Amino acid sequence: MKSTLNAIILMLIMTSCCLSLSNKIINKEIESINDVKYDTEQLIGLFQSTKDSSYLLKAEKNLDSLIDKGIKDLKLYQLKSKILRDKKQYNKFAEFMRESTKYFPDNPQAYFGTGMAYDNIEEYEQAKEMYKKSIDSYDRLIKKYPTIENYINRAIACGFLDGKEASLKEYEAIYQSGKFDKSSIEMYRGMFLNFDKSKLLNSASRNP
Repeated sequence: MKSTLNAIILMLIMTSCCLSLSNKIINKEIESINDVKYDTEQLIGLFQSTKDSSYLLKAEKNLDSLIDKGIKDLKLYQLKSKILRDKKQYNKFAEFMRESTKYFPDNPQAYFGTGMAYDNIEEYEQAKEMYKKSIDSYDRLIKKYPTIENYINRAIACGFLDGKEASLKEYEAIYQSGKFDKSSIEMYRGMFLNFDKSKLLNSASRNP
């Protein structure tokens, strides 16, 4: 009986040690990924201020070292998409964004970004498909997290799909719904009154 108890205690100690070691390894990996994301943002910033493409090449190499390992982190994919846009590799950008929707199927911004990418290469039907998926994804997200940001972003996606009047209609529905304090919604009014899809696409291309 005593030997059995000792064996159980030893097993518990060993399990605890293994879990502790496993947590340390996981924390170290997370820290490493965060370091790459931070470094990449700094390098992209340096490129945008100097237009020295060597910064972009280094940033892309850093990201690919993780993405090629199969690490599915949304921020990594967003940074990679910024680099492809900065390099004006719009076809690659569209392909990469489409691929990202497989890994982040519940993220409306992944679909929205893919729609913008297809708009940039004049693949309008595919762009519309992605905007529709973005709106559907926002509908599901809003059921869980009915924040003003999610409602506003959904209205923007509606504008990219069906034009300024559609986005204004969505905005007015939010404004009149009574779900939010009207003063907190007012700040968005100008954005919808001056909604211009072509300018927003060009702005995104210049400032990803």
